[in-house]
Amino acid sequence: VARASALFGVQQFKEAAEQLRAYLLAHPEGPDSAECLARLAVSLAETGDLAEAEKAWEQLRGQHAAHALFLPTTDHLAQRAHARSEWDKAKKWFTVLAENKQSPPYATKGLAGLGKTQLREGDPQDATRTFDELLKRAPGSTEAAEAALLRARTLASQKQHAAALAAYQLVVDQFPTLEQAPAAMRAAAQLHEQLAQRAEARACLQRLVNEYPRFPQLDAALYQLAWVLVDLQQPAEAEAVFHRLVGEFA
Repeated sequence: VARASALFGVQQFKEAAEQLRAYLLAHPEGPDSAECLARLAVSLAETGDLAEAEKAWEQLRGQHAAHALFLPTTDHLAQRAHARSEWDKAKKWFTVLAENKQSPPYATKGLAGLGKTQLREGDPQDATRTFDELLKRAPGSTEAAEAALLRARTLASQKQHAAALAAYQLVVDQFPTLEQAPAAMRAAAQLHEQLAQRAEARACLQRLVNEYPRFPQLDAALYQLAWVLVDLQQPAEAEAVFHRLVGEFA
């Protein structure tokens, strides 16, 4: 076990898996079996063998579902499955996290991951329902802010324009201090432009550039605002924005 722990600690996962398997073969119900199963599942996932990782995880769940390492291990496997586009496995593990009753933070992470996976898999309706559930269960969390923004973008992609604009406004209203708020303002402005609602687009962009001067895409927002002002036949205001753009980003 000590040798396996050392190998695991330096991320030599293939070698660690060999040592962990040897221990579990000799001591299937030994005092360190829960930790060894958890580390075996993670090691196998890190080597890309999610099928074998799943077998180790199933054994961990069957024998040690209440162990402190069960949820972190499940989260790790879910993230790796999502990164490898193995959607069925990702949904399985994120769902286990979402449905757990012991740890609300892991339940929140599970809902967030499940919604993203459903979205990536091409199931926007299920993703929207999952994001709605996340917003109900953990309304003040960072995951909820991200879910709210993804939900709004999903509605926009489905041409549900009014619902999308309301959802973007919800992000701004509920999470004004988080990075998702200015991102929602810019997305709403872009949607307003698509709908030829230039006055509304201007209002979103003007608030964005005034209230969030550290927004990572401030230059793009200023450029967009300047051209919206041109379209609104407000050349003096547009020129002032162009001057600001050059002064701050040239």
